[in-house]
Amino acid sequence: MSSAAYSTAAGEFIRIFNCWLDQVRDTSGTYITYLHAESVPGTNQSRTPDSSWTPRDLPSGRSRKWPTLVLEVSYSQTRAYLKEAMQFWLDEPESDVKVAISITVSDRKILLERWVRRPNRPMSPDQWIEIAREPRKGPRISGYLDINFSDVVLRDKRDGETDFILTPAAMNDLAAYIWRDWRD
Repeated sequence: MSSAAYSTAAGEFIRIFNCWLDQVRDTSGTYITYLHAESVPGTNQSRTPDSSWTPRDLPSGRSRKWPTLVLEVSYSQTRAYLKEAMQFWLDEPESDVKVAISITVSDRKILLERWVRRPNRPMSPDQWIEIAREPRKGPRISGYLDINFSDVVLRDKRDGETDFILTPAAMNDLAAYIWRDWRD
């Protein structure tokens, strides 16, 4: 995949997610810091997500070392590699990451998955949304993806605040931009 399409996958998700963050800020004055791609040292390795976020104002005792939300974009990596990345973000002993989002892209489909900590269960996504490219009928979207407000902001919602929901329209926009920049 060209670097343009890879960057577009991350960039368009960031744009969509930041629209929600703007609503959160406008509703309640709550700020979320976009960390882009900062390396995070773990016990035996360091990882750099494609993007990450954390609240500007952290609860007492919470370190800035770990973001609350990370994004990983995958194209040529294996599923095992992606699971390993998700395990780092969610199972590393000191990790404070609440949610990891993966975007897996190909010329035929785009899959977004939400991964969360699931004690005593195998590492797997708990939600997904996929768009399949079907030239005759147009793209087909299936699944659902949301991110709990409290997982990003580290507090309960207040009046007017909402969870992030990746709508079918937003998913369609995301795919249109990625496939526009697709080069084999």
